[in-house]
Amino acid sequence: MGTIKTMGDWYQSSDFAKILIATATINYLCNNLSNLTENLQTLARSNPEHLFQLESATECERFLVRTKGKLIEVMEELANFMNNRDAIDETDIHITTPAFDIVYNRSKPE
Repeated sequence: MGTIKTMGDWYQSSDFAKILIATATINYLCNNLSNLTENLQTLARSNPEHLFQLESATECERFLVRTKGKLIEVMEELANFMNNRDAIDETDIHITTPAFDIVYNRSKPE
């Protein structure tokens, strides 16, 4: 690999940087899809002539569920990879457990 001279070069050459760009883009697109879903539902509820929009909103919700499933797989792979190399400590567990609990719909212990 050649010398990295600028931040742009780093983004072009670093897989980690590309992962950050990908996850930021996923956040952006999922936020837009969530907003679209809400808007379609609101439109359908406010005007009976737009009830067909509910079907589109349902398709958006199903797509988000599938996307969540794929992202859970990525989270699991990353965690397992790190754990298999004894690279996970109590801080990592403390930080990541709530995220896994949320995506798996696990209730919080009381």
